[in-house]
Amino acid sequence: MEVERTLVREFAMQLAEKVVRKAIAYFQSLDSTLSGESSGLLSVWDEICVQLQFQESHFWSAYESIISSAMRSFIGELKTPEKVALSLQTPVGSEWCYDNEDKSYKSFPICDDDIVEFVVSEVLFEKARNWSNSRIRLYIQAGYELT
Repeated sequence: MEVERTLVREFAMQLAEKVVRKAIAYFQSLDSTLSGESSGLLSVWDEICVQLQFQESHFWSAYESIISSAMRSFIGELKTPEKVALSLQTPVGSEWCYDNEDKSYKSFPICDDDIVEFVVSEVLFEKARNWSNSRIRLYIQAGYELT
């Protein structure tokens, strides 16, 4: 049983990484930033990274909405077994696995919101906290505040 759990976890994390790479590319393509041209930040991804490394702006809820919407879309493209693997990493999915006698993935209650929460908090935000480039470093060193 432990081997199965480990394999499912590894598969789920590979899927999460794949979804996050797609999301980062998308956020990097969004060049309408709230920080303004003088900030030196060129994309929504730059701004997300700054806020997770330095300080959340007054508009953080707008960023959370953009993140959630994009992630919901990317996760919606996954096949059912892939969603199940990711769902099993969530508290609800893990509880279902231990409490349910029918282990068929077809009976698994998939909740995209739970998957989004897992992928964002465990993978996307971790990448953003560790992402760096000259724009982000300069912005943080200058101590700017996103409005």
